[in-house]
Amino acid sequence: MDTMIADITVEDVIIVCAVIFALLIGFGHGIGLGKGIAK
Repeated sequence: MDTMIADITVEDVIIVCAVIFALLIGFGHGIGLGKGIAK
């Protein structure tokens, strides 16, 4: 586990956070569009 954690860099964390954030934004917009079309 220690080696796995040591291999993770700040850049990796930033990239992962950016990807998750982008997915959440896209998911939110998708739900918004879905509700808009449903109405």
